[in-house]
Amino acid sequence: MSAQMGMSRMEQLAARAAGAGGGLPVLLGALRRARLWACAGALGAGALAAGWLHLNPPRFVSTAEVMVQDDALTPQAAMRLLQSDAVLGAVRATATDAAPVRFAAGLDAPDEVWSGAIRLHAEAASPREAARLAQGLAEAFAAERRAFAAARDARGLDWLQDRIAHLDSRRAALEARGASGGKALEEMRASLEILVADARAEAAARPAPVLISTPARAPERPVGPSRLAILLAGVALGGLLGGLASRARDRILAIPDTPAQLVRDCGLPVLAAAPPEGGGELAAAARRDPAGGAAEASRALREPLLRLAAHRAARHAGAGQVICVLGSSAGAGASSAAALAAESFARLGRSVCLVDGDLRSPDQARRYGLEGEVDLVSVIDGEAALDDALWPAATPGLFILPAAPAPAARVDALEAGAAEELLDALRQRFDVVVVDAPPPSSTAEGRLFAGLADACLLSVRWGAAGRAELAGAAAALRAARAATAGVLITRATDAAAPFRCRWSDARFARFAEGFGD
Repeated sequence: MSAQMGMSRMEQLAARAAGAGGGLPVLLGALRRARLWACAGALGAGALAAGWLHLNPPRFVSTAEVMVQDDALTPQAAMRLLQSDAVLGAVRATATDAAPVRFAAGLDAPDEVWSGAIRLHAEAASPREAARLAQGLAEAFAAERRAFAAARDARGLDWLQDRIAHLDSRRAALEARGASGGKALEEMRASLEILVADARAEAAARPAPVLISTPARAPERPVGPSRLAILLAGVALGGLLGGLASRARDRILAIPDTPAQLVRDCGLPVLAAAPPEGGGELAAAARRDPAGGAAEASRALREPLLRLAAHRAARHAGAGQVICVLGSSAGAGASSAAALAAESFARLGRSVCLVDGDLRSPDQARRYGLEGEVDLVSVIDGEAALDDALWPAATPGLFILPAAPAPAARVDALEAGAAEELLDALRQRFDVVVVDAPPPSSTAEGRLFAGLADACLLSVRWGAAGRAELAGAAAALRAARAATAGVLITRATDAAAPFRCRWSDARFARFAEGFGD
């Protein structure tokens, strides 16, 4: 009967979710699920970008321009001269920065229309060093070409002087023999003297072979994009890759995008969806905001759970009802959902006991400040009576049976009959017993508690449970012959909007203020 009611309810809710679960809410839900991956990717990429920027300090480039006025100097010869040890090697040797320096030269036009202009670039780690090296390269190039031109003129003058000296020696030899021909030698010598004078005048009037037309200046900004832009681009790219990786993960694990898909994957109806309030502490969020999403989720759970539990508990005449809350996996919010349900039942005026049945990873002692007190493990070992392990909570009518982490031997004690005896004893004392149990698909005690309970609630974390996880949890509950009322979605986003409710109307202001007083 409960299965038939569940299927009809499931079909209704699936149809309801299918009509409102797509479009923009799905996109927003996917973005919210991806934010952790995106943040991780952004932080990782930002750290890599910061490391790269640290290893690659900013570089500055300064440019000087020289004008070649020597027609004999071709572009190819000018490039070879710039790359020679006499020019480039000498300037590189004067670099003071520990970081490597780079030099480059460029012609302003192709060879056939070359105007003689050459731009010389120097790259260094500081603006002043870059300007000094660029200016030094231009001066070294100009000085080397001046020295070459001076040496060329000197060789021409030396040749003329040698010819004049040779004529003087021949004339002296003719005079010593008393032979004729001295007049012709004198005329030749006079001609050479004129050539020498003309060569000197031409060398003096000739412009400098290389002129520094634009001196180098210290650059104001480093080359390349802004370092802040690089860092921001790295963070943005990392966030994008993280988001894409999250979306790929959702596709690989077949994580539902809408409640309708979740209903189809696990075969159970969705009863309510609790928003990510209070960092996942649903009971505290419901106490703090009685008109909030967590409180509304608790109200949506009460009726189907109590109805199904009352139907199954009829076999225990006069005894209380046992409701088991399990997670589809560890971290699905089952402990928080169990506390939310227990406090919700207690606010109805019923006597409620919240049992922490997850001995592998108990959480209720921390939630209610009962660490180190007498607990369920002491009762199982026979070290304490049940009454000594029941602790009243701040909510009237609610008692807590906490648990401490237990070894495997104590977990085995539950399966040896201790769990059934414990629940039978609690049925006689309380109207409702809420058991916080471990995931049924991965633990034997989870299936044990589910089979002993009158009604079960499966807690599923939105955006984390894939198709295989949902199907496995549902199959484990069926194998335990558990009466499962449905699913509570925890940390639900806007994609689960059909099952979320908030009192935003001003008419409910007094209701919200008075709730829980």
